[in-house]
Amino acid sequence: MKKLLSVILMLSILAGTLCVSASAWSLRADDSYSVGDVDNDSTVNGKDSAVLKSIIAGAYNASFSRDGADITADSSLDAKDSYLLKSFLSGAASAEEYESPNNVYKLTVGGYDISEFCIVLPEKATYENNVDYAASEMQKYIALATGVELEIVRENEERPAPCAIIYHMVDEDSELGRELGIEGYKYDITNGDVYIYGTRRGNMYCTYELLERLGYVFYSNDYAFIYETRCVEFAEGESKTHIPRLNFRHAGETFGAAGAQTHYFPRKLNGSQLYSHAEERYGTLTGPHFINAHSMGFYWSMATGNYTDDEHLYDCYLSGEKKQETAYSGPNPWQPCATSDKDYEVLFLGFRRTIRMLETWNVVFRDDTSSMSFSICDNQNGYCACRNCRAIKKTEGYSGLYVSLTNRAAKDIKEYYPGMKVMTIIYDHSIPENVRPEENVIIWFCGHGCNNHYFGQSELCGDNPSSLPQWRNAEDEIALKAWSDFCHEAGTEIWYWYYPGTYLANIAPCPNVLNVYYDMTFVINECNVDGFYHEGGGEIYSFAALKAHLATALLWDPDMTYEEFVEKCKEFLYIYYGEGYELIWEYILLHMECGNTDNCYLNGCDWPAKMYDLEYVAEHYEEMRKLITDAMEMTDDPYCDYNLELLLATCDFTGLSAVHDDWYVNGTREQKALYIERYMYHCSFAKANGIVYRSEMYAPEDPDPSVSLWEYAYFK
Repeated sequence: MKKLLSVILMLSILAGTLCVSASAWSLRADDSYSVGDVDNDSTVNGKDSAVLKSIIAGAYNASFSRDGADITADSSLDAKDSYLLKSFLSGAASAEEYESPNNVYKLTVGGYDISEFCIVLPEKATYENNVDYAASEMQKYIALATGVELEIVRENEERPAPCAIIYHMVDEDSELGRELGIEGYKYDITNGDVYIYGTRRGNMYCTYELLERLGYVFYSNDYAFIYETRCVEFAEGESKTHIPRLNFRHAGETFGAAGAQTHYFPRKLNGSQLYSHAEERYGTLTGPHFINAHSMGFYWSMATGNYTDDEHLYDCYLSGEKKQETAYSGPNPWQPCATSDKDYEVLFLGFRRTIRMLETWNVVFRDDTSSMSFSICDNQNGYCACRNCRAIKKTEGYSGLYVSLTNRAAKDIKEYYPGMKVMTIIYDHSIPENVRPEENVIIWFCGHGCNNHYFGQSELCGDNPSSLPQWRNAEDEIALKAWSDFCHEAGTEIWYWYYPGTYLANIAPCPNVLNVYYDMTFVINECNVDGFYHEGGGEIYSFAALKAHLATALLWDPDMTYEEFVEKCKEFLYIYYGEGYELIWEYILLHMECGNTDNCYLNGCDWPAKMYDLEYVAEHYEEMRKLITDAMEMTDDPYCDYNLELLLATCDFTGLSAVHDDWYVNGTREQKALYIERYMYHCSFAKANGIVYRSEMYAPEDPDPSVSLWEYAYFK
């Protein structure tokens, strides 16, 4: 990896084409090599000249800085580089002449320098088209990387440069359009020109793929990162076609609307749960409009005027006032009767009224991407228990019972909106004997049974008595494959809702980072789902951002190998924690072992005491803590240092809890003093930085080392 990280640019101060709407967004960048510093020891001297000679002769096998050695920036190391390096040492030439403030010193495309290019848009392209947005992103990020701002012109205008990046709006009904679909893209480099082809979103995705080749990593709402690189080349004759495997891709709770243009779109996500940026300019979002899940309570309120969360929804609808969605709540959780004509008529009336309300807000419904939720409320204990529902449930399960109800709405809505899809969630994973989804129904399969064991190793769950049956992977694997077969036989889609995040205890993150790879590749590749929702959760110090970053990579490339996944993980750790990233990788491996208990657990419903082996934590606490503090010694970047401090807080919380009795109660004087010192530091840091232990619980106002942090937070 590289040597040093620094924040070099705040985009909010840039003007013109380089400005973005997220005013706090920053570009972080490498400062990783110096021209002539071949051996990467931060000095340029005779040793570098000797090493370069050995490299050119093929006699050097140790590591070196290729960027530092490639003085001519031609991607080869030869006598010209050696001559220039000697000139630097003799004073006959200055290395400064071969340096640049830009992170990409030289960018060539098809053999031509990037300064020889312009960007060409179709004549019919307007600001509202995604292709226009794609071109503006290409222009902006090339300028940030190289300092060269390419002019954008239309195809009917005179080109201001001999070479061009040429965008095409492909007709969806054409042969190429049918091949690419809504989001696929194709590009090729011919005679020095770059030709990019896409329909609704493909041009944008291709743009971000090419920008990643320049060294960009879009890893956060607030920051992007770019590697410092001597030379980047796109070769003449290069071509690629990519069609995303998944129709629906979403990683939630680690970004907001403000991060759409700086994180969500560059990560090639498309789920409509973003609740913003649905305009054609940003591409067509895919998924249910307005309510992504628990909609039946809302529809009931829309039809009857009953109160929900103190908002009179029906009055809001009549007045045209825009209100955010609210799921049904109250003292008695509720699900509708799935076999009552009267209940159905009320729900369907509310369903139609909600759609009409959205239309008054100028929401556009598009074929192939738009859908509406028709789903039960978030309560598995409130299923209807009337005689008719109980009778159907015996053979079809609650899943089949409520899918039947959704089927009815899916058929009836065709009269008003022939192309609309209807999405419904299933929590009960029973395999129905007879019920099958309608063609325009999307099944959203919610749940992964166990966060300790990943999919593909269900034998480790077995009949574990530590968990409810529906929280064991064996049942989920069978049910998901069966539902996938049902849906594909019916010609409809199945999406999966994944819960790998930390919910009940942010300060004690679920030890399942590496499970993300096995779970996601199994669900996508073995169960053949069509869409995937990675629900994040937790705070940035609970590995939520890391898991979301890894998930977005897998959503775009589910054929990624485990080795590639590990490299993606380490890349994020490098960007996030600095030079000591390999130490943090070792920390993650130990953290995974902390959760290697005999229990099956679901981190959204179980407390850390069920997830962590505290004996293992106590045994390895010092080792784990030292990995973090050693990593702190290896960075002088305040950004990375703060992230390490947050990670240390999670380590100390669990570690101090695990050694409380051994160190504070029964330990030596030195152990007790060390315990108190760390305890007080942890509480002070946690309080100063607003660290959340659990819902609405923060560090103690008056820290008392005699009380275990675990006990203070009453983690069961």
